[in-house]
Amino acid sequence: MSQAFGHQLLLLRFRRPSFSPSSTALFCPLFRATAAAFATVGAKKESTAQHQDEQQQKQAQEVQQQQQQQPLKNAKLQMGNNRRTARLTHADGDSADQLAREDWAHFEIVERQLDELLEHHADKLDEEGDVLGVDMVADPLNEPDLSEMETGDETASRPINRFRPILYTEGELDKSDLGQPPSRENPHPFDPSTLPPTHSRNPTPYANHSPTLQMLLELGVNLFEVCQAPKIGRALLRLDPERDVKAKIFWLVKRCGVPEADIGPYLTRNPYFLLQSFDDLKARLDYLQFHRFSRQQIAKLVVEYRYWLNIPQERIDARLGWLQRQFHLRADELRLAIVKEPRLIQFGVGPIQGLILALNQTCGFSQQCLQQIVLKDPRVFLSEKPHVLTSYNYLAYVMRITNEQIVAFPLALRCPLSALRRRHEFLFRLRKANYVPETADHITLEQFCHPSDRFFAEEIARTPIADFNRFIKIV
Repeated sequence: MSQAFGHQLLLLRFRRPSFSPSSTALFCPLFRATAAAFATVGAKKESTAQHQDEQQQKQAQEVQQQQQQQPLKNAKLQMGNNRRTARLTHADGDSADQLAREDWAHFEIVERQLDELLEHHADKLDEEGDVLGVDMVADPLNEPDLSEMETGDETASRPINRFRPILYTEGELDKSDLGQPPSRENPHPFDPSTLPPTHSRNPTPYANHSPTLQMLLELGVNLFEVCQAPKIGRALLRLDPERDVKAKIFWLVKRCGVPEADIGPYLTRNPYFLLQSFDDLKARLDYLQFHRFSRQQIAKLVVEYRYWLNIPQERIDARLGWLQRQFHLRADELRLAIVKEPRLIQFGVGPIQGLILALNQTCGFSQQCLQQIVLKDPRVFLSEKPHVLTSYNYLAYVMRITNEQIVAFPLALRCPLSALRRRHEFLFRLRKANYVPETADHITLEQFCHPSDRFFAEEIARTPIADFNRFIKIV
């Protein structure tokens, strides 16, 4: 008795779901509907209305057939469940194992039939049409409705670079001499391989067909880097090589003073220059000349800040006025600061204003000190406020540097904290950390912040560079 109970327990625990002949009948409507759906793909209907009527009639028949067979299916399913329950209840261990084997074999048969049916329909789909891939593009002229589709080829997409086939069946090429170049009097057959592609994700495939791209390549423009900007490739292809490219480049060299060797790198970094209106470019150049910027200063502004000629002169005038009022600068001082750091014209007003308040209220710099800082190193006001304050705290409270020394060499505010700490601790270990002006062997901020580690170690600390490198590894 215990052995039979053990077989029943194992059967209930590990037996996979069983399917009887009565239960498989539940799948018949699904199989019939699937087969009917695939069969109607290749069939050609006389009209849309007739096709819809047939579908409605077929659905009504299937619903009626299911309603008629449902009571019989339920009864058979209930009888099968009752019989199986009785067999499991009264059977011994051998009969339970036999029942499990029968159910397992029947389940494998049903599963095999289902796989064969799915493979059959998958092969049928492969024969009727290819699956749309990356080489397909949208066809706005072909948007069929689902009810109008007769075969698997009616889709809203078409292959890339597909041309309409041309048949020369009326003697169009009888008098043509293919050895001569094509013309209206000497037509040649249409050859898609000699034409540019109809679609592309970047302008590189059009380089052999576009005079504009060929001219840019001759100037040294890096098309790969240019194409990283969105939609710029399409705009470049639409430009006229003489009016939009050659004339603007000639104007950039002759009027703005940009060196010819810098034209290629400049257009690579600022391809939007070619999209600007000629009148706007002339107005922006006239604005700079009106405010007494020299030819060399204009060339430096254009090259170092690539988007200067893309900015409307109204915005430039407003920003220059704000900077002049903020730092109380004269006209010549403003020109000097802008030429040193042209990016001030486009940097955010909020970060600059926040850094000015922090240096004034937190660090104790006066308005005159801020004016000297922006004239000596305007890039300080393009730095992050937390980094500037961190460097200032180390300079002022650890190294005991005064504000006057920082104003004399404001580059120290842009030095990272790690570099300041390494050099100061190295000098402190050597007992040479003397930053007090007008004392013996004192070290200025300019010497302390020299970009070369070798110069700092050998000329300032008077030690070999190997010792300084070893100290950096230890720290």
